[in-house]
Amino acid sequence: MPGAAGKLRLSVATLTVGEAAGTATVMVARVGGSSGAISVTVSSADGTATAGQDYVALSTTVVFADGDSTPKAVALTIVHDS
Repeated sequence: MPGAAGKLRLSVATLTVGEAAGTATVMVARVGGSSGAISVTVSSADGTATAGQDYVALSTTVVFADGDSTPKAVALTIVHDS
């Protein structure tokens, strides 16, 4: 019987950073198993910041291969407009 694929978890649901930060990083962790390949699409969404003005819009797929449970970093570029 195969092991569990696990679940993917983001380190945070919402990011707050100053414009001078340059980048904001979210970690994607695989928890509860590592059997089989698993992936997730991570996308940015406007809140108090606007894509194109305050940050570079992001949509990327994070992939974990069979047996891989090493956390993956997803970096969002912050635009310093002041």
